[in-house]
Amino acid sequence: MIQLKIDDRWQDKITKIASDRQTTPEEVMQEAIALYLGEVAANSGDRLVALEQDVIILKSTVDRLRTLVTVMRQQQLNAPSNVISETSAIADIDDDDDIYDEPDEILYDFLEPS
Repeated sequence: MIQLKIDDRWQDKITKIASDRQTTPEEVMQEAIALYLGEVAANSGDRLVALEQDVIILKSTVDRLRTLVTVMRQQQLNAPSNVISETSAIADIDDDDDIYDEPDEILYDFLEPS
């Protein structure tokens, strides 16, 4: 058995990795040393199976998202357009002279005479 003292930051990282992988810090260290020595860690097969399962789940999710995007695009193309064109919006404006008033003219109407 080898014992060594490591930096607290490293210990925190190793603990986080172990927690994420649902394993122990000792197994994480064994795998790291095995990788460094060019060996295959005993639990690497389990990790490969887990990664393969994650890939299958991700592929399924991507397929569902593609289907959803296709449906949404089709709905958008089939939806009636409620957009008002600029020319019709401008035509609806009254020909009131107030829209051409300068801001200072408008403000003077609200001020008390001095």
